[in-house]
Amino acid sequence: MAQSLQVAPLDSPSETAEQWAPVFKALGDPVRLEITLLLAARPRTVKELQEALGHNQALVSHHLRTLRDQGVVTCNPRGRSNVYEIQIDPLACLAQCLTSMVSPTDPDCACPPSAS
Repeated sequence: MAQSLQVAPLDSPSETAEQWAPVFKALGDPVRLEITLLLAARPRTVKELQEALGHNQALVSHHLRTLRDQGVVTCNPRGRSNVYEIQIDPLACLAQCLTSMVSPTDPDCACPPSAS
């Protein structure tokens, strides 16, 4: 289950920036951002992420470790596999909105349509 990041009051943008900067830094790598976008759709195993990304297990695991260290994703054992999912609700929403910019026909996205 994802959790909400404790966001500072609106009158304190510097505290909010301090809280979110490590998360956005972790997402600064294209592979980690792609993993996050995939996990926004549904939880996945390392093998599923490997197949979707076309990268080897070591590289996928390396990026997942960084995302786990920053609290972006969580890992839950299921049988012989580990299932990863997004840990931060607002980040899941952001990832779904980013995906909808590419696929605006997603009926589950509450984002406004992009202006053409």
